[in-house]
Amino acid sequence: MHSSVNSNAAYGYVDNKRILNTSDEQGVVLYSKNKIDNFNIEPYYIYKTEAGFTAFNYVSPQALTSQTPRLNLNTFGARLLYDDSVWKARG
Repeated sequence: MHSSVNSNAAYGYVDNKRILNTSDEQGVVLYSKNKIDNFNIEPYYIYKTEAGFTAFNYVSPQALTSQTPRLNLNTFGARLLYDDSVWKARG
């Protein structure tokens, strides 16, 4: 449990409540499941974007800032499964 903070100047807190993320995020996941004979093929695509933001550090008397640029992530992948009466494999 996080205790409340008396100052809104503390990094990671807004209105004395701890924030989960420091930037706005959006994402999309596409997933498919296909069976061909003894093979299961499960391809996927994940797209995520995070807005750029300025982080403030109030440890010292002077506020130090750091800029974090916008982030775009693209991930492609697949899960493969083979299953017959004798052998099973996954990857």
